[in-house]
Amino acid sequence: MIIHKIIIMVDLGDLREGVWPNDLLPLVKEVVEMKGVKIIGLGTNLTDLNGTIPTYENNKQLVDLAQEIEEIFNLKLEYLSAGNSSSLKLLEAGKIPKRINHFRIGEGILLGRETIYREKCPNTYQDGFELHAEIIEKKLKPSVPIGEIGQDAFGNIPTVEDKGMMLRSILNIGRQDTKVDGISPINDNLTILGATSDHLLIDLTRETNLT
Repeated sequence: MIIHKIIIMVDLGDLREGVWPNDLLPLVKEVVEMKGVKIIGLGTNLTDLNGTIPTYENNKQLVDLAQEIEEIFNLKLEYLSAGNSSSLKLLEAGKIPKRINHFRIGEGILLGRETIYREKCPNTYQDGFELHAEIIEKKLKPSVPIGEIGQDAFGNIPTVEDKGMMLRSILNIGRQDTKVDGISPINDNLTILGATSDHLLIDLTRETNLT
């Protein structure tokens, strides 16, 4: 018989996924009676949905729940998976309870940033990925739109700084292709002005040779 090893997720306040702590013991009771299923750990997820910051206290709550389950059901949990890249600052500060032994690190590895304040992780790089796009228009235009201003395509009312005439460029990517707020030019002379669904606007005033 195949044994499926599972980690039960517990919601410790960020309200994304997991069983509520008060409902954990009845759930574990049902699972331990199932054939082909073995509980090997507890996990929790913080910060992703509502920004709940990992602390010693909410990590300790996961440890306490694990100890209670082990005592009641005569289990030994192999993993206590307490979080993601938002836990890196707590780990660096040495404030992770000792029984926590598993993290699910994505952005900290791939982009070199923790996910509470988006600060750089020590000895990491933030340019591990490069996004290339084609310039499809380059023209000298005013920096401020003309006419009465209402909402843009995404329901926002733009606020635009008057920088006089600028060399504006359109690239053939947009919000449907990438999270524009999460990218930045490698060339410091370039500035992202904004984006629509399928186009990205760049200020080329200080870098006129790009084609």
